[in-house]
Amino acid sequence: MMNFIKHTTTIRFILISLLCCSFAAQAANRLRVAFVAPDLKGVNPFWDRTILIMQAVADDLDIDLDVRYTNTNEFQHERVGNTILNGPNPPQYFMTSFWKHTAKQIQRANELGIKVFVFNIGIPPKAFKLIGRPREKYKNWIAEMTPNDRVAGNMLANILIEDAVAKFGTAQVIAILASDLPHTSSGYRARGLESSIRRHNKAILKKRLYAFWDPAVASKLTLEYMSEKKSANVIWSLDDNMALAAVSAVRNLSIELGKQILVGGFNWSEKGLKAIANGDMHALMGGHFVEGAHALLLIHDHFHGVDFEPELGEEIETPLFPITSENLEEYTNKLSEVDWQKIDFKQYSRHYNKSLQTHKLTVEQILNIQSQD
Repeated sequence: MMNFIKHTTTIRFILISLLCCSFAAQAANRLRVAFVAPDLKGVNPFWDRTILIMQAVADDLDIDLDVRYTNTNEFQHERVGNTILNGPNPPQYFMTSFWKHTAKQIQRANELGIKVFVFNIGIPPKAFKLIGRPREKYKNWIAEMTPNDRVAGNMLANILIEDAVAKFGTAQVIAILASDLPHTSSGYRARGLESSIRRHNKAILKKRLYAFWDPAVASKLTLEYMSEKKSANVIWSLDDNMALAAVSAVRNLSIELGKQILVGGFNWSEKGLKAIANGDMHALMGGHFVEGAHALLLIHDHFHGVDFEPELGEEIETPLFPITSENLEEYTNKLSEVDWQKIDFKQYSRHYNKSLQTHKLTVEQILNIQSQD
């Protein structure tokens, strides 16, 4: 009897050991991705929605997604990224936007065998001299994905200018920008605006207002300019927060929004879409909040041996789409109904869906909205 008990105990010990080894092996083989978010949770609606959808993708594809929040402070962003890369259990993939320190982190990750995926804010041309392009000098830097800001800036300007010309006879534009740095989202979007101005002979860019992403500054500068000049009938803004601040400033001057001036911006925040619904704003560009989800899908498939490079290349552009009063109802209905956790993101993975013909993913695909192009 004693021998039987000892034998049974031994078998149990072996089975438990095997199970523990199996779980440990599964954990070791599980895809681990770390992302340094450029803002704190609950501060920026764009990043909150982006990360919400990324987590839904991670849940569906069994990805261990480690999101580290920072407060838009470059030094904190650098410190957090370095902690991830040099920690005791680093991820296989590291996601980040580009900051001044990102070039060094790409170099360090390459040494450690960690794959890097840069998205949302891309590498400026001067940095290419140091680190090259993705997969050139550093093979573990696998891709850069950025919004097609120049095209989007041009598209927003076209909508505002053409409607202003039809309504007022001319388009007199003020632009609310973040800075005059050329190789930033502000710079690229501004180039799109300038291209549209050149193409329309009844449009003129009256003033550039540099608000540095600060709505309070945008409101102050708009109020000062419009109080003195009152010559603009179009406000083209770099984002919806600054656009909404400009809307408040214009309203304080008793200028009728939609009737005397048209306002447009970027990002589909709830407040921005409500402003379109009540006529305070004319157009918003957006949809690039799915960019993080798209990048995570590509990372997942790359990890499992299905590379996206033959189709998409290493430098990937994300399209943005316009919302105006004409298509507002369709988009808002779809966005209000969508439950990101209930979407099966495996359907967009070529690892799981062998018949899938493309690695592209846009908000229009997810919401099943017919492209307006």
